[in-house]
Amino acid sequence: MFLLAFSIFFYFFPLSTKLPPEISLSFPGEIFIIKKAILENWKNFFLGTGPATFVFSYSKYRPQILNRTIFWGTRFQKGACTFLDLILTRGFLGSLSFSLFLIFLALSLFKKLKTSSPFFVFLACSSFGTILSFFLYPFNLSLYFLFFFLLAISALYIIERKILISPSLPSLSLFFNFLFFFALLFSLSLIFWEGKVILASSNHYKSLKFFKERKVSKAIHYLERATQLDPVNDILWRDLSQTYLLKANLISQDDSLSEKEKGRLANEAIVKGGEAINRAVKIAPFNVANWNVRGFFYGNLIGVKGAESIALYSYQRAIELEPTSPYPFEEKGRIYILLAQNAKEKEEKEKNLNLAIENLKKSLNLKPDYAPAHYLLAIAYDQLGKTKEAILKLEDAKNFAPLDFGLAFQLGILYWREGDIEKAKAEFERALQINPNYLNAKYMLGIIFDQKGEKEKAEKLFKEILKAEPENEEVRKILENMEKGVSALEGLKIEKPLQTFPPEIKR
Repeated sequence: MFLLAFSIFFYFFPLSTKLPPEISLSFPGEIFIIKKAILENWKNFFLGTGPATFVFSYSKYRPQILNRTIFWGTRFQKGACTFLDLILTRGFLGSLSFSLFLIFLALSLFKKLKTSSPFFVFLACSSFGTILSFFLYPFNLSLYFLFFFLLAISALYIIERKILISPSLPSLSLFFNFLFFFALLFSLSLIFWEGKVILASSNHYKSLKFFKERKVSKAIHYLERATQLDPVNDILWRDLSQTYLLKANLISQDDSLSEKEKGRLANEAIVKGGEAINRAVKIAPFNVANWNVRGFFYGNLIGVKGAESIALYSYQRAIELEPTSPYPFEEKGRIYILLAQNAKEKEEKEKNLNLAIENLKKSLNLKPDYAPAHYLLAIAYDQLGKTKEAILKLEDAKNFAPLDFGLAFQLGILYWREGDIEKAKAEFERALQINPNYLNAKYMLGIIFDQKGEKEKAEKLFKEILKAEPENEEVRKILENMEKGVSALEGLKIEKPLQTFPPEIKR
């Protein structure tokens, strides 16, 4: 009665604490996934896809309509309710046996209600609530603990026959001592194992903090400790590979190192990163995230022999595991664009660009508002010399990503190339409204002001750039030209190609 009164009080006077909303798959969405899994393989109807495989089934069979929501990239670990999860992962036989167990438990509790104490009535009502929850809500560790805790207490009331065993006999005493010792040893082993996993998670958390601060050496140190403690966790190896990739990038930008030293250190980081992501794939080959990261890792090594084939194969495996995701198609398009940029023959370049366009269109068929695919499609069209088509694609991307200053800059570049100075000026100004410190947009806007004869505005912008980048000789030369009263670009050649990596997909 006290708990009931307590609950009613907080119903009318709720706490002001704002809890994050719980997001879960809808019932129709999970039923759709179950149907697809059964139709693909009738074995799944009887035995299911296997324990702990919900996330893999979700990735493979999820409805395409989810791409229209903000959760298109979310991979749910559980479904709408635990019972439907059982049907998917344990099949008809597993869910039927569990249903019979719940029915038996419910009937046993109901029969005992008439002859039991008020405490048992409270216990039975709580048990009925948890049983019902199996069909309405996805269970977590707390709910499973509550269910089996109530089940254990209920068993004291339900089981009428009592079996008393006297341990006074030597044989029984020895048996119970052995049983106790085995249980204690097993419990200590579990505690030791779980302790290692918890310690690994702690090190993983520390590494993520250092990764965000770009303290790569410390991030790698804690991640390697985490992989030693929990070597079968593919997430740790996946993150370790990306940290080594960041380390290789930072080494290549370190001017304090000689070219030979840069090459040696960067190569070591790349080799270790490759070993880490391949380890993750080996541990969990059905996890699409591992293949995506593997494709990304080797996609950053285009130019290294064999890297492009590994990246393309990885994204193809990701497509097989998650066919409704636009991401791997878009990334394949990106790789083909990079291959086209490195191509020596015109035919090879056109072939790669056409393959890029083919994959990017597939990405947009799955998710029409996917801005990165629109962006890369514009790059492909631009490199094929189809500037008007490129402009149309960037205008489409602008509608889906209006706050992307990098995209505004690239659209301005295309307008500028086509001679539409006013539209170019508007896009560069829009980019600076979004990001006032975007130097590329200031540079191009300064060029346009110079062309329009607004010298003071142009000079102001170039001085701001030089203040931010004192070693920029090109801007210094432009200011010297303006002081002489000649065109800002006198003696200079400007050619700003579309960037390969737009800001929204920087890692």
